[in-house]
Amino acid sequence: MPCILIVDDEATQLTLIRETLSSAPDFTFVEARDGKQALEYARTHHPDLVLLDVMMPEMDGYQVCRILKSDPTLKNIPIILVSALGHAEDRAVARDLGAFDFINKPFEESELHAIVRSALES
Repeated sequence: MPCILIVDDEATQLTLIRETLSSAPDFTFVEARDGKQALEYARTHHPDLVLLDVMMPEMDGYQVCRILKSDPTLKNIPIILVSALGHAEDRAVARDLGAFDFINKPFEESELHAIVRSALES
């Protein structure tokens, strides 16, 4: 059963993402409210996928992505950055950091499902 780590500092976004993906009953979820907690949970739970908010206080999603991709035990976990940012340079930064994909908030449910499936199959 694939484990998805959802990282967002806003509780409503955590709930929205989890509820959107919970229609696929074969997923389990771990939720983190900040970058530090995300790194801790990634190291202890070794998720199959990380859905990572970009704009968070203290440590943003780009920093978390950089750290995860530099860790030999975690670097192969696909990361999907989720953000209200939607400029071409934001997507370019995500790709440069090794993120699997970038999805804008608010997201379309079908798009989120498709990107998650694709990431888990990669």
